[in-house]
Amino acid sequence: MSHTRERARLLTLIVTTVAMTIIGIAQNGPSYAASGSASTPPTTTAPTAPAASEHQVAGDPATTVGTKQVIYHGVAVWVPRGWPVVDLAKRTHACARLDRPVVYLGAAPAQQHCPAHLVGRASTLWLRPTTATERSTGKSAGVPTIRSLVGTLPAQVARSAVGHQTLAILRTQHVELTTTWGSSSATVDTAIASVRSAGSLPDTVGAVPPVTPTATSAVQPQGVHPTITPATVNPGATYNGMGFDTCAAPSTSTMSAWLSSPYRAIGIYIGGSMRACGDGNLSASWVQQTTSSGWGLVPIYVAEQAPCVDQQGLAHIDPAHAAQEGAADAADAVAQAQRFGLGSGSTVYYDMEPYSESTTTAGKSCRNAVLTFLSAWSSTLHQNHYRSGVYGTPGTVMSDMCRQMGTSGSGFVAPDQVWSAYWDGLQNLYEQYAIPGYSDSYWTHHQRMHQYRGGVNQTWGGVQINIDPDWADATLPGSPTPVDYGTNTTGPGGAGFVFTGPMEYWTPHPGAGAKGMSYSTHSSSAGYEVNGATWLRSLPAGAYDVQVHVPAGGYNARARYTVADSYGSTSVTTDLSSGTGWRSLGVFHNDRTTATSVHLGDYTGSTTSTSLVVDAARFRLVGTAPGAATGVTATPDAGTVKVRWSPAATHNVPVSGYLVTASPGGRSVTVSGTSATITGLSASTDYTFTVRAESVVGNGPASAPSNGVMPLTAGQFQAVAPTRIVDTRHGTVANPGRVMLAPGASQMLRVAGVSGSPVPAGATSATLNVTVPDPTAAGYLTASAGTGQQTSTLNLTPGRTAANLTTTVLTSSGTVAITNHSSEPVSLIVDVQGYTNRGSAQLWNTTAATRVLDTRHGTTANSRRTAIGPWQTIAVRVAGVAGSPVPSGAGSATLNLTVTSATRSGYLSLDGNRTSALNYTRGRTVANLGLARLPSDGVVLVTNESNGSVELIADVQGYTASAGSRWMPVAPTRLADTRYGTPANPTTTPLAAGGSITVRVAGATGSPVPSSATAVTLNVTAVHPRSYGYLESSGVSVTNFLDSTVANLTVSPLRNGSVTLTNQSSASVDVVVDVQGYTP
Repeated sequence: MSHTRERARLLTLIVTTVAMTIIGIAQNGPSYAASGSASTPPTTTAPTAPAASEHQVAGDPATTVGTKQVIYHGVAVWVPRGWPVVDLAKRTHACARLDRPVVYLGAAPAQQHCPAHLVGRASTLWLRPTTATERSTGKSAGVPTIRSLVGTLPAQVARSAVGHQTLAILRTQHVELTTTWGSSSATVDTAIASVRSAGSLPDTVGAVPPVTPTATSAVQPQGVHPTITPATVNPGATYNGMGFDTCAAPSTSTMSAWLSSPYRAIGIYIGGSMRACGDGNLSASWVQQTTSSGWGLVPIYVAEQAPCVDQQGLAHIDPAHAAQEGAADAADAVAQAQRFGLGSGSTVYYDMEPYSESTTTAGKSCRNAVLTFLSAWSSTLHQNHYRSGVYGTPGTVMSDMCRQMGTSGSGFVAPDQVWSAYWDGLQNLYEQYAIPGYSDSYWTHHQRMHQYRGGVNQTWGGVQINIDPDWADATLPGSPTPVDYGTNTTGPGGAGFVFTGPMEYWTPHPGAGAKGMSYSTHSSSAGYEVNGATWLRSLPAGAYDVQVHVPAGGYNARARYTVADSYGSTSVTTDLSSGTGWRSLGVFHNDRTTATSVHLGDYTGSTTSTSLVVDAARFRLVGTAPGAATGVTATPDAGTVKVRWSPAATHNVPVSGYLVTASPGGRSVTVSGTSATITGLSASTDYTFTVRAESVVGNGPASAPSNGVMPLTAGQFQAVAPTRIVDTRHGTVANPGRVMLAPGASQMLRVAGVSGSPVPAGATSATLNVTVPDPTAAGYLTASAGTGQQTSTLNLTPGRTAANLTTTVLTSSGTVAITNHSSEPVSLIVDVQGYTNRGSAQLWNTTAATRVLDTRHGTTANSRRTAIGPWQTIAVRVAGVAGSPVPSGAGSATLNLTVTSATRSGYLSLDGNRTSALNYTRGRTVANLGLARLPSDGVVLVTNESNGSVELIADVQGYTASAGSRWMPVAPTRLADTRYGTPANPTTTPLAAGGSITVRVAGATGSPVPSSATAVTLNVTAVHPRSYGYLESSGVSVTNFLDSTVANLTVSPLRNGSVTLTNQSSASVDVVVDVQGYTP
């Protein structure tokens, strides 16, 4: 058998044996029949007996002058003559103490006046009536019994050798007899054996002569099984505050009355051979009622003491059997705890009284016995799933345990909690400053109590108790609930309140104050603070009016309060004689990094003795951290971003500044106004910005993120011959992949600085014509420098090839991401038509939309009025011609191309290049913006790539030349959506037939376009049109639609920072507008 298993078996035997002894279930249970033969009664050594009493009991055993007869409710018993007999029915507040020889008659008083700290056990005998429940169950106070004889009377008996107590229920007489003993049970065993029936004789006390008894036989005991009161008490609640301990459990009415006190924890003795007060009021019901009303319990067990204990008359630990005794006491403590409904997880404290601190060999042996005993105590409690506690003085047992804990390999099992008895009057827990051996390093997590005074009479709720006051920060069974003074308010007994200084100088005033718990003292004449009190509250960030309550009582000190908040300490002097009630100390600030506290000291600066009072203090919230900034917008500029917002709500606390933070990267700046310029950002990164208001009480919440923007690199525009750089059907040199773009997938396309593309490395944006041939599901594509862009670039309709021009910012590596927002894979074609860079290319000029070609009716610039035939190429005059705003020498022009009356499906190409500039379907009107290079003659070649004829309309929207403005590409940003609204344009109504909408663009909330912009590139989408028609801007069509969602890019000049769109159809249509760039 392994060492571990053998140890477990031995522990089980110890615990089982102790439990059986406690409840008397051994098959050879005790029998207290008359000892010896019928002619040999129990005796004590004494002189000749006196004359007989007139109330002599027939068949009494022979007695001597050393004993006397006690008759109670039909039971006669002989006890030593010198024992006093106390009739508890006549002494209603007597303390039924068990540390001196005595006979008690009757039930324990509801409120005993006992000294708080009694330890020790003597031979005592107690007779009281039983209850109906006890008679029917054969149990008293939850202790099971066995059937036996007591003297000549049948009884239910339980004997605890560990607890030094015998209990007998005399069934016929309805009387319970309880005995206790100290070092020997011989005297009380003799008394028990003398028990006889007194018949109907009245209760008396007296001496009697010897007589011849009647022979009796013992009733054989019957084994019973123990019953454990179901645990109804929370085994572990953390409590920090005032408590007390006392010898006898007060009545439940007293405990209720004492809820008017600042105490919320009570120490009670639950067992042990040196317990000086019996159960009395203590029961499982008492525990349940007391804890449910808001009390925490400190269960105490007291038995053998140190061999060198200071107090006389106590049982001693046997050094040779210290471990066995500690384990046995722990097992008994578990049984007693369970009897009172204190289940696993509860802490039980062992009371170890002061002992010699001698360093002699005998002293060391004594301390080793104590440590061995307590280690076994803790180990056994742990194995039964209880927490271990130890009570004692810091100079003896606490210091000895600390030394053992600091010794490597000692094997000492430390208690979970400690309770030091050090009567310095201070409500503190760490005492190494005074007792160096009692280290502050141990028991630091809600594991300490401090008994700071002893034997104090206090009256609360009209009931006086002699108590030992305690200060606790421990885990206690029950529901200890600090006094509730209200929101952000505390005082004596409340959370966060503590007296600082000796408590003997504080006088309680029950019934006076905000909760009837005020205390007073007198000012210090020592020239410094001796005593004080502190109110401490952990408060949410805010500004607080700090107030103290001054009850009536004639207090006259000029009280010095010190208020500590997040910004330091402030001294405030208040004349207590100037009024009662709530008195303000001023407004103070808390930013959540430091709790707010108030301290009152007894030094007033005067040698004249004056009176001070402490009661409640409250922290009234009068201001909080600012709210969130609103309307945060970001506008990109060359290398920087301008962020603007609306002021945050102040909540009665001034805003000291605004913290603006970029994401990603976290670059930030703090400003005092409502706008900020963020520098040092990457031109190839899409940023959002949050704004947080700052104040003396802390920062407000972060605002909602701004719109996403990329810092701009202002560039000149360069048109190129349309070049195909992506074709997932066949592959290209620049992007050779031949895999369709999966649903929800993104593909990074190489655009700049790659073989097969005319866009040089370093280009900042590119103009791309994006085409999806024959999509199989509805949806849309997005094109941007990042993968998170949600604004549509190209809308898809099943079975219809779609194309749209887009100007897209490029990443620093020259790429752009295309994302498929549809449920089916798509083929993708991308043709580049131009780019911007920092070089010496041409500048941009926006024009009013001007029609330069209409093959149906002719124009000034191009008079042709004939459809374009199959595979036919026509020359369209654009620059330097009447009717066109494009001057001679222009490098390129932006043309909105519209095909109508197509007799076959096909596409248009520009400049003799076979790449598509506009895809069209037979019978449908389709438009797309195209960027065309202009040769010196200003003519653009347009080819009809189909075997049918088409009518063509071309509207010029801008051009590049040596003079003009730099182009500012931006991350696509949604400015208008008549389905849901946007910050810039909150309209949520479809555009009616013939109706117009003015879209705010420049300087609008949520728009990246600054107020100084003169023109913009907009992707205009008609969503779910209900009729065929087109959207018009400045008199020319922008987006043509029939029966499906369609988009088109347009370059438009700004008028008052806005663009107006008109619905030229017979039904309403929803409109979505996304900005892609602008010119300053």
